[in-house]
Amino acid sequence: MKTFLIFLICALIILLPFGCSVKDPPPQTDKPQPGTLNGEYVSPHGTFIFNGDGGSIKINIDDTLSQATGLPSGESEGTYVFLLSNGMYRYDLAEYMQITVGDKTVRLPNAHGETDENAIILLVSVDSDNTVKFEKNQ
Repeated sequence: MKTFLIFLICALIILLPFGCSVKDPPPQTDKPQPGTLNGEYVSPHGTFIFNGDGGSIKINIDDTLSQATGLPSGESEGTYVFLLSNGMYRYDLAEYMQITVGDKTVRLPNAHGETDENAIILLVSVDSDNTVKFEKNQ
């Protein structure tokens, strides 16, 4: 009986943190909140067009980027969100850009700290490059 109680106490001590996890708060930053993405962003492998509503996107990507990301090639419309620890977050500091087209949702690693209102940089291996940079068309 004594062995059982010791085992039970050890098991509770080990398992208790898993049942009581607290979501980490987003990191603090001195950077001002960026504006909503709006306009056309161009890369050698396609375009992203944001209409400024903070959620809808038009994409037009080539077969190479399609194969690397799982997104459909050619023109399509969908929604996007930037994520940090599975919660929505500002695009300049987010870990992922999540794009949904139809019933397909893809999470693409975002170069947080480098992505800004002028360029979206995704950490996707295409050709011999490990990033795809979509620059705002001025």
